[in-house]
Amino acid sequence: MKTIVNQARKSEGGRFLKYFGPLLDALRTLGGSGTPDDAVERIVLDLGLSDETRGELLASGESRLRNQVAWARFYLVQEGLIDASLRGTWSLTERGRSANISLEEAKEIRRRWVRFFQDQRHTNTAGTDGEEETTMADGSEVTWFEDYADEGDDVQIEEYDITAAPNDFNVLTIYSFLESGAVRIPGFQRNYVWDLGRASKLIESLILGLPVPQVFLYEIERNKFLVIDGQQRLMSIYYFIKQRFPRKDKRAELRNIFDEHGKIPENVIHDDSYFENFRLKLSETLPNHPNRFKGLSYATLGSYKTQLELRTIRNVIIKQNSPQGDDSSMFEVFNRLNTGGINLKPQEIRTSMYHSTFYEMLYRANSLPAWRRLLAGREPDLHMKDVEILLRGFAVLIDVENYAPSMVKFLNQFSRKCRAHNAEQNRYLSDMLQSFLQACSDLPENAFLNKRNGRFNVALYESAFAASCEAAFREKRMPNGRVSDQQLAQLETDKEFLDAMLEGTTQTKNVKARLDRAKAILAPL
Repeated sequence: MKTIVNQARKSEGGRFLKYFGPLLDALRTLGGSGTPDDAVERIVLDLGLSDETRGELLASGESRLRNQVAWARFYLVQEGLIDASLRGTWSLTERGRSANISLEEAKEIRRRWVRFFQDQRHTNTAGTDGEEETTMADGSEVTWFEDYADEGDDVQIEEYDITAAPNDFNVLTIYSFLESGAVRIPGFQRNYVWDLGRASKLIESLILGLPVPQVFLYEIERNKFLVIDGQQRLMSIYYFIKQRFPRKDKRAELRNIFDEHGKIPENVIHDDSYFENFRLKLSETLPNHPNRFKGLSYATLGSYKTQLELRTIRNVIIKQNSPQGDDSSMFEVFNRLNTGGINLKPQEIRTSMYHSTFYEMLYRANSLPAWRRLLAGREPDLHMKDVEILLRGFAVLIDVENYAPSMVKFLNQFSRKCRAHNAEQNRYLSDMLQSFLQACSDLPENAFLNKRNGRFNVALYESAFAASCEAAFREKRMPNGRVSDQQLAQLETDKEFLDAMLEGTTQTKNVKARLDRAKAILAPL
């Protein structure tokens, strides 16, 4: 079966700006006020938006359309056209009832309020300008970072040629795949959560030949697969054949052991502090009619053992055929097919797809006290955004000449290249980062935080790191000197630097314009 996955197309008219006028029209149609859901549905009807547009999601799992309409509402509130006094209700003001806004007027409104909030940079207002994943009236998540790429990755890129091939593997083959490491559980998947009763019912269903849900695997290379959906079923089979069931309070630790070794070492399997014996826990179907499988282990199944081993489970193997050298389709595949309720972030998937000694260096660097200090002492991010920021700095420093939108695709390709790094290259980059952090040691702790909202400014960091270290990298030496607080503050407020963040923030010309301004203002190390 062949499928084509299209990445999100670039929105005409500057993303959420195109909803300024339609939102006012929608509220007028609703009699002057309505709930956020009412307003969005009215816009859908008025503009005839497609199901595809309505169904697009951000990386956080939130509706892209709802997020964009909420941002339009935010600026219309600032402009005095929508009343924000009543939570959960969007109401037109007197001015809003008669206002008509063109796309050009919407752009000017945004520019005016962005500059206003920049002028108010010493106050902690709600006027943030990172389109995605900020606090909104609809309760969207607050993030600790301000990342232009979250809104700018909405661009059209190539279509993906993907095959989905069904394969029926028997239970013994599935076990051998897991034991050999051919099938891996990605790091972003949740821990094993089934209890003994649920796992036992799966084994019983397999013995009886009852149908069980199919498993989805992503082929990362020949005979190497990541589990997209089906971890609980696969691990239940693995544990039953091992004849050991994981204790609930040890599952997170066991997950780390499994990741490290590709399997559970025998000494851990037989450690009673981690495992108990796996005997089928099944209820009786009728009074005084005991379940014939109740209390059995893999070793005591008798004639049913071969019956279980030869039962097949449908495995659908997803493989990207083209374009070559770009695995970006995996983000769509994982997010659309995983049924575990997990909203995956790009770096979580990237970590599993491109694990390498270079990535191991990034993980170690992420724990450096000097790096945590620049992040204002925050704990490591559960979704690995801090690791992604380090990756971004190196990618812009080393490979910016090959940059083309989107940032996700750029970082994927850079991560793929870095799998070829040897120990000497990784050591050099690690030493370079530590030298840069030392050069920042005299900066205040909030040097890279946006002064108006306290969020880490990713654009400022990646531009400053790449610009400061470029000469040293070109000359194959370590950075020398100090990053100037005054120069960094000058870059943060530089008009050309800020203009390159207003619209089309991930366009090649704007990424390079910000880097050029950083080179012009910051002294090389």
